[in-house]
Amino acid sequence: MSAALPTRIGRYVIESELGRGMMGVVYRARDPELDRPIALKTISLAFAVPEEERAAFEKRFLAEARAAAKLSHPAIVVVHDVGRDAESGALYIALEMLRGRTLEEIVRAGGPLPWPDAVRLGVRLAEALGHAHAGGVIHRDVKPANVMVIGPGEPKLMDFGVAKLSTGNLTASGETFGTPLFMSPEQALGQPIDGRADLFSLGSILYFALTARNPFAADSVPVILAKVAYDTPPPPSVLVPEIPTAVDTVVGRAMAKVPAERYPDGAALAEALRGVLRLESGRATYAGGDTMEIDPAERPLPPSSSRPALAAGAAGLLVVLAGLLWWGRAEPAAEPSPALNSEAAAPSGSPAGEGIPLQWSLASPSPAAAPGAATTNAPGPESTPAPEPATKPSPRAAAVARATPKAVAHVFVDFEHGLKEGTLRVSSGDLVLLDVVLEKPKEGKGSVQRLLDLAPGEHQLRVVLVLDEEKDKEKVEELAVVLVAGATRQLEIRYGGLFKKLTLKVK
Repeated sequence: MSAALPTRIGRYVIESELGRGMMGVVYRARDPELDRPIALKTISLAFAVPEEERAAFEKRFLAEARAAAKLSHPAIVVVHDVGRDAESGALYIALEMLRGRTLEEIVRAGGPLPWPDAVRLGVRLAEALGHAHAGGVIHRDVKPANVMVIGPGEPKLMDFGVAKLSTGNLTASGETFGTPLFMSPEQALGQPIDGRADLFSLGSILYFALTARNPFAADSVPVILAKVAYDTPPPPSVLVPEIPTAVDTVVGRAMAKVPAERYPDGAALAEALRGVLRLESGRATYAGGDTMEIDPAERPLPPSSSRPALAAGAAGLLVVLAGLLWWGRAEPAAEPSPALNSEAAAPSGSPAGEGIPLQWSLASPSPAAAPGAATTNAPGPESTPAPEPATKPSPRAAAVARATPKAVAHVFVDFEHGLKEGTLRVSSGDLVLLDVVLEKPKEGKGSVQRLLDLAPGEHQLRVVLVLDEEKDKEKVEELAVVLVAGATRQLEIRYGGLFKKLTLKVK
């Protein structure tokens, strides 16, 4: 490795290699003009692309890296320089040298952070994202590995200007940039995004820091994407009882599936997290029981100043009240597939006709109320009052009940082909689930990847491949599959081989 180590990149003197990743190599280097250490990241594509696409990649990288270099915030890594090495042609970005550990390393090694520590980190990161978004920069890859903790409550958000590349149009078969564990639902579904996608990712980071668990962990990328898009994890306090419900409230809203239901910007999320610290300052403790010292700026105002103290207390109370109202509201779900019947489209606890579930609600469900039915204190003319349960469900038990998956199952269709043209249809009974025209790209193979929603139960999936280049010749195969609510099965479709056979496989 030392023999291959370059001596210079641009004007920077290379001292050692710090690490490698899909997007390039990071070196420890020195700026001879300013005599300071820097981290120098070289950028390269992990796969071959046409020259025009490479030129577009490089142009976009330089523009976005220069935009990131304009950001100036204590919780954002400083970008000193960006450019291209004249000798090798490699793109590079020069960053401040940080000493610390990533949030991922800290949590993996030591388990969940004390909730006040996690919340205080969240405040700083939310402020940093708010600053970046105000400057027109969306990070797009906010994850624990991109958060360097250099001191107590001192995070640094890294990889601005580089992460944005990973959601561009430059892809290759089998290549996946980064990890989808912390991406937003709109990213998972390939939809347009704005700064609120970063706030969802920050909510997922807080969940990880609070519980030491990935909220959408699964064994494969398709299942992870399905969980990100449709599943709601249990509240953090279900996994770590010491976490206040006010923290559940703020993290849950940040992780709302629909962007409009999240905090509007980083400043609003930061203020909500500060409100939790103010509200809980009297009982902020480490998991071991030691009292945690809260920054004076985050303490409630003293009672000697009655009106400001009242305002501070009201602000904290509003966080909890707004949160309880928030989780009592319906969460808009993705538009249901026609394969779902009316009962499956209106989960228990949702208003009649809206077909949307409650998320992390802390209100105990009424055992006598039917889904979507109006409630009343007086029994009807021919009804008898429901018996009072012997033990009233606790708010924690109710929260777990509300966090169960929706009555919908998922099928991830994966079809890789070398066809110049054709049509792929997938149906269940008389219902057409997918009808897509196939086109082969200029290079490599074509692919179709879709996430389908179906009602739980047994389905006879029928796949029809219409081969236009062979005079409308059809290949047809059927496969029985049992789907479970909240689970995702992968339907692998393949065509080719010696006998040009269409094969189906469900994983």
